[in-house]
Amino acid sequence: MRIIICDDDNTIPQTLIPSIKKTFVPLYTGLEIFYFESGNSLINWCKKNNYDMDVLIIDVEMPEIDGLETVSLIRKVNKECIILFISVYREFVFKAMDYEIFQYLVKPVSIEIFEIKLNLIIKKNQEKHFLHTIYCQGSHISLKIDNIYYIESSGRNAKYYTSNGIYIVSGKMSEIEKILFPYNFLRTHKSFLINMSKVIRYKSYTFFLVGGGEADISYRNRSIIIRKYEEYLKKRVASI
Repeated sequence: MRIIICDDDNTIPQTLIPSIKKTFVPLYTGLEIFYFESGNSLINWCKKNNYDMDVLIIDVEMPEIDGLETVSLIRKVNKECIILFISVYREFVFKAMDYEIFQYLVKPVSIEIFEIKLNLIIKKNQEKHFLHTIYCQGSHISLKIDNIYYIESSGRNAKYYTSNGIYIVSGKMSEIEKILFPYNFLRTHKSFLINMSKVIRYKSYTFFLVGGGEADISYRNRSIIIRKYEEYLKKRVASI
């Protein structure tokens, strides 16, 4: 497990590293923690180390290149890294969602809340290794949860939109929903099941997702669906 901290405030690693060690050491052997004071120094390290990191904890506001730009560069190479943004500015949270972040923590950092987030990162890491198996064109295909953007029903079939392409399988949306519900999937319409971690934004009766996908929002149940999504979103943003 390789964890990176990037923040121009050099008191941050002193604050966070003890909690990281306390939480991760009992579960992961060979834990590595690296600290960088700027986005430039992190990117230079990434280029020499194949962008190999499991968790990135990064400030939004930094000189030269900020956290958003740094993550944008990292995401071009490393799609799997779990990212936690920290910032004194709550308003950056919606922009940060463009980069498939996992959590957003508002400064000053509460150690109690930070440790809750670390445990959620562990859970997320475990979920990433859960494989959802489908049967498509005569083959069994195992999909990582994090690679599924959304699912659309089409007649008696279900169409999976993923980072690896589209898969069409025979199956009922209700059965798929039961399997994926524990992994933060939301039924937004009788024809759509979305991975909430892949939502970029919503407007009117449409969710816009990573990869350019769009999912309808039920007209009748819109208020309930939006409330469920916003409850999920609130869990990803914390302050003291």
